[in-house]
Parts: sequence; structure tokens; C-alpha cells
Amino acid sequence: ASDVYKRQTLGLPWVDGARGWDLNPLLKRLDTWLKANHPDLRADLKNGLTPGRIKSLGVETGIDIPAELADLLRWKNGQK
Repeated sequence: ASDVYKRQTLGLPWVDGARGWDLNPLLKRLDTWLKANHPDLRADLKNGLTPGRIKSLGVETGIDIPAELADLLRWKNGQK
């Protein structure tokens, strides 16, 4: 199956050509599921990064952070 088909079946809306796919609806669904099914795991996830920290991370690494990765990093930033 194509990448577009896979993303559409997950309910990921296309934002625009420059922005790409909006992961926020999927992350909200995941967060709701974690709250209900694995609250201990959810509690063990680090808080997300601020937009300013994501921007500085891109400067530090010399890369443009893709919008989808920025969505993920704003949601949670790894595990404690």
C-alpha cells in the first residue's frame, strides 16, 4: 500500500504542501488510549519540548526539523 493510503487509514490529515501531515489528531488518540490502558507508561514519558527548544535543536544540529517530528517532540520527548 502507498504511504498516502497508510496515512489516510490512520486518519492523518494533510495540512498543506509545505507543512505535510498533521500528527496531532493521532497523538491525541494515542494519549487518550495510554491514559485508559497504560497510565503507568504515560506517566513515564517526558514532557514535550517547547517550540523554541525545537527550533534551537534544529540550529544545534544544523538540520531543519520536519513538521511531523516537531509534532511528536511537542507531544512527548522520550521516556524518563
